[in-house]
Amino acid sequence: MTDVSTTDTAAAENGETRTAYRICPLCEAGCGLEITLEGDKVKRIRGDRENVLSKGFICPKGSTLKQLHEDPDRLRMPVVKRDGEFVEVSWDDAFAEIDARMMPILAEHGRDASAIYMGNPCAHSIGPLLYNRSVITSLGTRNRFSASTVDQRPKEISAAAEPSAPTKPPHSGGHSSSLPFWASAALPFQPPMPTKMLLINPLVLSLALISEPLTLVSVSGNLME
Repeated sequence: MTDVSTTDTAAAENGETRTAYRICPLCEAGCGLEITLEGDKVKRIRGDRENVLSKGFICPKGSTLKQLHEDPDRLRMPVVKRDGEFVEVSWDDAFAEIDARMMPILAEHGRDASAIYMGNPCAHSIGPLLYNRSVITSLGTRNRFSASTVDQRPKEISAAAEPSAPTKPPHSGGHSSSLPFWASAALPFQPPMPTKMLLINPLVLSLALISEPLTLVSVSGNLME
């Protein structure tokens, strides 16, 4: 969670109950959080109903930041493995360890012997936003990965193979008898007729946007009336 102000720090030291308003750091949605604290202990997290974007709505991840913040296994200092055990070290010692062990590998096998992974907080913190490019460029590797590599690229690649992919223009229905469309919301376009629309597992469907004939298919493949 973000840094607290001087006033918040004084209230924490005095053990006062207070409410802090912050932005959730976990994803690009940037939902507003209303955090109730007693001293420096988090008592409750809920959505900030006055936030102009999220309007009080948050996902389960944001509501459980207390458990993440207080997790005894959460790293609070750099760690280095020594004699088979991870031990906390200073930042200077951590960077010295990286220099001593990584540079010989790069010298022998080249820059692509390394890889870099960037998680979501890299897009939500001023430090990484300022220095990520310098670090990546200095490392010089082509092996660059991020949270999007894990949970977005597979979706994009599989969607691109579908005729109804949002990255492609609407399929010309005049040359086919059916058009599969994986829908979780209202269709973004009026399908060309007389194509039969096969809507796979629709969660929210605006029938006003679709002309007959229409076939709905559930996850199990059973036709729905």
